[in-house]
Amino acid sequence: MGLISDFLSASVSIDTVPPITPLDRRAYRELKVIVDEGDIVLPSSLQAIDEVQSIAAHVPTVSSGNFTLEFVLWGGETFTTAAIAFDANAATIETAIDVAATSAGITDWTNADISIALTGDLTTNPATVTFDGIRSKKPTMH
Repeated sequence: MGLISDFLSASVSIDTVPPITPLDRRAYRELKVIVDEGDIVLPSSLQAIDEVQSIAAHVPTVSSGNFTLEFVLWGGETFTTAAIAFDANAATIETAIDVAATSAGITDWTNADISIALTGDLTTNPATVTFDGIRSKKPTMH
């Protein structure tokens, strides 16, 4: 066989030794496309990991007012939400985050890159914030 045909018939395997196991979602999805095309073999333990943080409940100290959330992305991009009512529900918080990211011109942002899980409102329950989009920059929340 010639060099080109040998190269085309070769398969690649990636070592499963950490630290490659936790990949950001964009890298994982790009690798998945290559795997689906049959050009590379990945270990089954290689999975995308969502960043999960929480917003504490306001009980019992807050009974009125607003709060904002500030996000700092790996690349240094930042954005801050408009004022969110102290008793906001999950949909309101998620919308405020999406509007702020879009308004700030965050590249590759899509609505639903962040999801909020909250039973009731923040006056009695904490919220779980899951960064589950394909962004290549892991956000942190302040």
